Amino acid sequence: MLLLWTLLSAVVLGGCTTSVADTPDAVTPGSGSTVPTASAPPTTSTPTSTSSAATTTPTTPPEPTSTPATTPTTPTTSSATTTSTTSSATSSTTASWPASLVALGDSVPAADTCDCTGFVERLGPQLQAATHRAWSVHNDAVSGYTSGDVLDDLQDPDVQRDLSTADLVVVQVGANDLDLDQVGDPDCDPVATSDCYTQTLDQLEGTLGRIVDGIRSLDQRPDLQIALLGYWNVTVDGQVAAAQGSAFVKASVALTEATNAVISGVADRSGSIYVDTRTPFDGASGTRDATDDLLDDGDHPDGSGHALLATAVMEALQRSGAVEAWTRS
Repeated sequence: MLLLWTLLSAVVLGGCTTSVADTPDAVTPGSGSTVPTASAPPTTSTPTSTSSAATTTPTTPPEPTSTPATTPTTPTTSSATTTSTTSSATSSTTASWPASLVALGDSVPAADTCDCTGFVERLGPQLQAATHRAWSVHNDAVSGYTSGDVLDDLQDPDVQRDLSTADLVVVQVGANDLDLDQVGDPDCDPVATSDCYTQTLDQLEGTLGRIVDGIRSLDQRPDLQIALLGYWNVTVDGQVAAAQGSAFVKASVALTEATNAVISGVADRSGSIYVDTRTPFDGASGTRDATDDLLDDGDHPDGSGHALLATAVMEALQRSGAVEAWTRS
C-alpha cells in the first residue's frame, strides 16, 4: 500500500512540473522584447508557445507611447507635405521683418488730388499678400515735381533715410518737365523730331538716369528693385482730351509715346523695371475711353485709376521675378 501511494504521488507531481515549465517567459514583465516599453509601440507578434498559459497577460498595462515635445502639431500625410510645410514655415520665419517701399515723383504717386487711396498705398497690402511679409510704405512724391526736383530730393536727409533701407523704389516723373501748352501746335509736329520737345526729352533721359544712380548709391543692396512708371497720357485723356479736337489728341498721344520711350529706355539700360500704364487706361489698341478712371480734370486718376496703376505695377514686378525673390528672402 505504501509503495502504491508513493508511485501515485510521483505521477501527480511530475505533471505539475511539466505545466509550469510550458509557461512562456513573455508573460513575466521585463523578461523579453515582447513587453511594450515607453520608447516603442506595443508589438503585435504572436507568441511562439501554443499552450493555454501563453494567453496570460501582464497585470501591469504597458505605458502609452508619449509624443515628443518637438512633434509638429499640424498633421502631415506624406513626406512631400512635410517638406512643403517646413519650407513654408521657414519662409515665413525668414521673411518676418518688414520690407520697404519708397515712392518718388509727381502728383500721380502723391495722389493728393484724389480723395481716394493712391496706387502707392494700395501696393503695400498687395505686396504683403504676394510675398507673405509685412511692407512699410514711404511716399515721398510731391505734386508738381519735375525730374529735376526728384533728383534734388535725393539730398534730403529724410528721403535718404527712406531710400537707404528700401526694397522697392517706385518712380513716376517727367510729365511736368514738358511744355504742354505746345501740344497740338502745328509748329511742334511731328513731336518725335520737333525742337519743341527733343531737347526736353533728352534732358529727361539724363536726369532719370542720374535719379536711378542716386538711388542705388544710397541703397547698394543687390536685391533692390527700382520701378519706373510711364504715363497713360502726359496731358489730358478721355472726354476732356476729345473735346480739344483730333489734332490735340493725336499730338498728346505722340508726346506720351515719346516720353514713355525715354522712360523705358532708361529702365532697360539701368536694370530697372519699366511699368506700362498706357495699356491699362487706353487699351492695347489705344482706343479705350479712360474717362471713368480719371478725375474731372481728365488728367489725374481717380480711385479706379489708381487701382489700375497698382495692378500694373504688381504685374510688372511679377513678370520680373522680383515678387518671387522677395518671398524667398
